[in-house]
Amino acid sequence: MDVMEIEGWKKTRRAATYRKGLSPRDTDAIRELSRKGGIISGVGPDVDRLIAASKITAYRFRSAVKNPKPLILDFGYLKAANDFTPIEITVGDNTEAVVIEQVYVPKTVHGFAGVQLKFDIGKNSKVTLVQVQDVNSNLSFINDLGAVQHEDSEFDVVTAIISGGTTYYGSESNLYGKRARYNHDIGYMVKGNEKLDM
Repeated sequence: MDVMEIEGWKKTRRAATYRKGLSPRDTDAIRELSRKGGIISGVGPDVDRLIAASKITAYRFRSAVKNPKPLILDFGYLKAANDFTPIEITVGDNTEAVVIEQVYVPKTVHGFAGVQLKFDIGKNSKVTLVQVQDVNSNLSFINDLGAVQHEDSEFDVVTAIISGGTTYYGSESNLYGKRARYNHDIGYMVKGNEKLDM
């Protein structure tokens, strides 16, 4: 992953956050975690288990100023895939932020890749996420999105899936705070034998 813009953001790396023992079939436990302000991602706890079992470290970004420059995350798998990247993004109170996620995989690359984005959006903050995925037909790709939103926050997501072999896409936002708002616009093209599981 290349980070094309980082001004106004603090970047660190550490073990990814996940919930031990949380079963995707235990809806009561998932609801309880949501009530406590936890982040459940759209693809579900199985992705967290994959991350934990693989001992993958996560990139963590925290807004360091009230209105940071756009954070551009560029995933260009040009030579090999077989990679999964968890990213945790914290946006403080009274902040407006833009995050752009670009995923590109040329036809010569085969295998598996995935990205998990988890957002913690502060009070009275607005986050706009733009996701553009252009993945070849020889690849399986997981795009997993989760968020927790605090009081009066707004999370606007625009997702464009231009192409993809087998894509698993999931998105969930925990509207934890009062008057939290979540909007998601998705456009996609699926051609030939490509598959999209949302």
